Amino acid sequence: MRINTVAGINEWSSVRLPYSVSRQKLDVLSAWVSTPDGKRIEVGKNQIFTKLDNAGVGAPMFSDTELRIIVFPQLAVGATLHYSYRIDTHEALFPDQFSDIESYSRYGDWGKVRLSYDIPADLPFHVESHGMQPWTPAAPAGSGRKLIGFALNNVPPMTPETIAPNPYVFSPRVMVSTFPDYAAIGDAYWARARAKAAVTPEVRKLADEITHGISGKRAQAVAIYDWVSKHIRYVAVYFGVGGVVPHDADTVIANRYGDCKDHATLLEALLAAKRIDAVGALINAGGPNRPPQVAANHFNHIITYLPQWHLFVDSTVGEAPFGELPGSDLGRQIVLVRAVRGEPRVLHTPGLVPPPWV
Repeated sequence: MRINTVAGINEWSSVRLPYSVSRQKLDVLSAWVSTPDGKRIEVGKNQIFTKLDNAGVGAPMFSDTELRIIVFPQLAVGATLHYSYRIDTHEALFPDQFSDIESYSRYGDWGKVRLSYDIPADLPFHVESHGMQPWTPAAPAGSGRKLIGFALNNVPPMTPETIAPNPYVFSPRVMVSTFPDYAAIGDAYWARARAKAAVTPEVRKLADEITHGISGKRAQAVAIYDWVSKHIRYVAVYFGVGGVVPHDADTVIANRYGDCKDHATLLEALLAAKRIDAVGALINAGGPNRPPQVAANHFNHIITYLPQWHLFVDSTVGEAPFGELPGSDLGRQIVLVRAVRGEPRVLHTPGLVPPPWV
């Protein structure tokens, strides 16, 4: 990373490397600064720090993410930062699966980028790239393994425009995955979420209380949705694989809080108690609205699909009427976490409807 401006000194005076304490181990292998006059200044061990990620401070979010922070000395315009690190993941988010998305913003100044994946030779590995060139790493792959590489050379920065799409959609990027298709991602999620949505005595009791005196399946669904929206406050707790595994419905009822997975799980269980089918729908909310062709795990949210009415709901919003979605959920590709008779696994939420005067 070369420092070209004074602003760059402030922006890159330190590098933050996040990792999950319970699932991963991060080691900084090397770090130094090449000064404009050719000197090499090593980063000392006392210039590498570890701290908790405070991204959730002031927000209803808790995680086991730590930051390894490298502070670079003697920065000046014309200096170049060098650093390498290794992350060992001993527990995957989804067992026996791997998915990765690497993007290089067109607003950045990229001189030389080399990206490679060292994988078992017989591993099914699906690849999609845009704006990257194939690259063969110099080091040969080990026995029974293969290397897949990509290169990016001398890409000058674009000038940001006022009303531009998310830079991801026009930036060089690589998406890889061992998932054969998006249904497989839904299956992997459902494998560990299914038992969490069981209709327990506590769930059935609450569903009966919420719908007492209410007849008609849709009216009951509205009542249950309204109760979850108003009584389960949004709190995200991401420890270990908690980012993709919900708490069970009884725990959510007892806590009266949960993240999107917990909302979807409790809503599904309560509706099932009244014999109303509901299915979790994985979605990329608010992010780039151009899903990879390969089944890369780009999802950051889960909402609920009600097949009986072909309707999507999102109880995390808190104040949205039944059947209305926030803007971040509109016009999005979703993946149902389990099969529904007569429905494809990949659907789309409704798009934004302009007001009548437009």
